[in-house]
Amino acid sequence: MNVSTPLLWLCGPSGVGKSTVGWEIFRQLTEAGSAAAYVDADQLGLCYPAPADDPYNHLVKARNLAAVWAAVRARGVDAVILSGGIESADQIGVYTDHLADAAPQLPPVG
Repeated sequence: MNVSTPLLWLCGPSGVGKSTVGWEIFRQLTEAGSAAAYVDADQLGLCYPAPADDPYNHLVKARNLAAVWAAVRARGVDAVILSGGIESADQIGVYTDHLADAAPQLPPVG
């Protein structure tokens, strides 16, 4: 039986504090003794120029997140905190399709 790893995904427009909040959640979890990981999706997608059909590099971010996901799960984390914006609910699948046994926790988009 595969165990799902909780993925807390902090979404929102640029500059609202997703990274700051994500880091604080990570800090509090680890200080409390949890094995957690924090990932900033924007940092995973710094690859320019972006293609016309993916101007925010979501596919690059998703593929890089998959590599990070595998590494931190192998390390035995209890939860992953992800910060990064998306423009539509359809883009959620671009990411979650690349994540084995993810249990995304995110608010409705749109």
